[in-house]
Amino acid sequence: MTLRFSAYGQRYELPAGTDDETRARARLDEIVDQVKRGTWQPPTPIKLTPRHAAEPTFGAFAEEWFNGKARDLSPRGRDDYLWALNNHLLPYFTEMLLSEITVQTVDAYRQAKLSEGKLGGTSVNKTIARLAQILDLAVEYGYISANPARGRRRRAKSAPPRRTFLEPEQVIAVLDAAAELDREATRYKQTGRRAIMATLTLAGLRVGELAALRWQDMDLTYRKLYVRDSKTQAGVRVVPISAFLKNELIAYKAQAVASDLVFPTGTGHQRDKDNIRNRVHNPVIARANEDLAKHERPRIQAELTPHALRRTFISLLLEAGENPRNVMAWAGHSTPGVTMAIYAQVLSSPGSRELAQRLLWRPGEANGSSPA
Repeated sequence: MTLRFSAYGQRYELPAGTDDETRARARLDEIVDQVKRGTWQPPTPIKLTPRHAAEPTFGAFAEEWFNGKARDLSPRGRDDYLWALNNHLLPYFTEMLLSEITVQTVDAYRQAKLSEGKLGGTSVNKTIARLAQILDLAVEYGYISANPARGRRRRAKSAPPRRTFLEPEQVIAVLDAAAELDREATRYKQTGRRAIMATLTLAGLRVGELAALRWQDMDLTYRKLYVRDSKTQAGVRVVPISAFLKNELIAYKAQAVASDLVFPTGTGHQRDKDNIRNRVHNPVIARANEDLAKHERPRIQAELTPHALRRTFISLLLEAGENPRNVMAWAGHSTPGVTMAIYAQVLSSPGSRELAQRLLWRPGEANGSSPA
């Protein structure tokens, strides 16, 4: 039951402390009598104790936050979080109390990172997004009332990323360059560059997926490649192998190092992304550009990465006339928007459609039938 009454020009509601109406009425009469005599005092508001008595510094809180997140992160995700924390956020904010991080502080951090000239706007924004994640938890814990790192005005201006890829005739130039390097290799050097570049470009694998690929994941008879482990659930998929790629893999297998892995190192160990980038991709692109320059043809973009070959795969499929839903599934994307808006590029060179079909479909399938 609630007691309602007026005192000193204000309305009050207090718990009666009983469900008995007679006792509640008696309690109300007592309070009203005290008000008339001027002896009644309003109850003192209860002060709520914060969840944590001592406010932590950003460094201590960020460490606690990361330890809670780390168990759910992939190795790549863990590296990405540590990059933002150790290289950028902690050096700037570590000694500040959470309540000392204000909108002005975040703006000053953004300007400081841009002034260093080491990070572009997109990378700075990634670190601010990580800061916002940490401060979201600080809001939930009651250390701060609002998140100063949230909002578009906290972000740096950034140009849209330049998405690199290969035109169909550049794919041929890259494969030819890889074959040249394979022929020049001795037993002390790694071979298989042409098969690796062909698989990245014509099967659309992520670098980690290619490094982990085993022969048991390949069905060359029925031309299927099984990606059994990926960073996303949608990434676990079956990719059709074109006749072109099948021939490349058969030729490579005949002289490959004996291993369960499809593309091991020369000593039979699993490659990592640095090995593939530095020992395979970069030398092949450099040789391809040398060959293109000799024939006075446009060079491949210097920013081309191994991941750009995955973008090339998607663009080739769409240029060849493949159903976008098939492309999405073979790329391992969960939504068509990612496939079409981020990965698909417009191929502009003459004869792109015919060459894309030759690279991705069986000979004689250029009438538009799908390998699926």
